[in-house]
Amino acid sequence: RETTFEDDLHPVRDKARLGEIFTALCERVAGDLKRKGYAGRTIGLKIRYDNFQTVTRDLTLDSPTRDAKAIRRAAGECLK
Repeated sequence: RETTFEDDLHPVRDKARLGEIFTALCERVAGDLKRKGYAGRTIGLKIRYDNFQTVTRDLTLDSPTRDAKAIRRAAGECLK
């Protein structure tokens, strides 16, 4: 799942809003996986800054998951 924001969001000033969006995206990924009967082991994250610099990170889990909380935890680790 990818999303592009209409407005640039600041990582500090908009932290609560970003957290809500981040969690919602993880829940949507989990829902997509469940609907299709899939599970995944590698969680990837891509962030594009206002200067168009793009950073990607991924984390491979020990076992496949379609659990939104597990996906959120792994994606959170990628943010660090």
